[in-house]
Amino acid sequence: IIKSTRNQSLLANQNAIVLNYMTTDTIEHMKEADPLSTLNERKSQSEAFEGELNEIKLAPNFEMAMFIAQAVGASVVTDSEIRWREFQNANLRNFKLQKPILGDLKNAMESKDFVFLQDPITVSDMVVGGNADKLLDTFKSIFRYLTRISSKGQKLNFEAGLSARFENSFEKLKRQLDQTSVASSKANIDVLFSHEGINDYSVNRLLLMSGSKHHLRCVPMAFYIRAKTN
Repeated sequence: IIKSTRNQSLLANQNAIVLNYMTTDTIEHMKEADPLSTLNERKSQSEAFEGELNEIKLAPNFEMAMFIAQAVGASVVTDSEIRWREFQNANLRNFKLQKPILGDLKNAMESKDFVFLQDPITVSDMVVGGNADKLLDTFKSIFRYLTRISSKGQKLNFEAGLSARFENSFEKLKRQLDQTSVASSKANIDVLFSHEGINDYSVNRLLLMSGSKHHLRCVPMAFYIRAKTN
């Protein structure tokens, strides 16, 4: 607060006042008003002064993952084998006999060892510093290409260019990661590129019922992270 401006200091003081009034009774009233909150009665008076620990594992089911991805315009990344099979099955339901798309790029990605840094600060610094810009731009181009392929058609030369861009940007970033001393782990990635897109009729109905007007008609691609066993 010492280094803040006058307005920022005032805002900080106001926040402090609000926090002072967040008593145990206030929190209990907020929990009672929240339909998704679990109400646990205290067994003794001493427990009123003890803390609470809520362990949450974010593992949405297939429908919720599809709903969020189509609503915000994103691809899906999962490390759940069961969830991955569900995405593969959904893609097979819309499969048509045709030449596979982005085959060279898919093979290139699945042959690589992806490095996952264990320190979020280092990851943030690398992203902010622009170290991963070229690789991120490549994935953005892949995403845009897949969302438009059903209307504009397949472009083999463009696909070859995407494969070359991935190889170059991946190797450049990998060399930088190899020079860091931060703890990391390696994993392989299975890739699912879909010409018709991954979609589910139940999810599409939910999107229409939600009143959404600007969502993807399908999920264009999905990735499955497989931890290396050796």
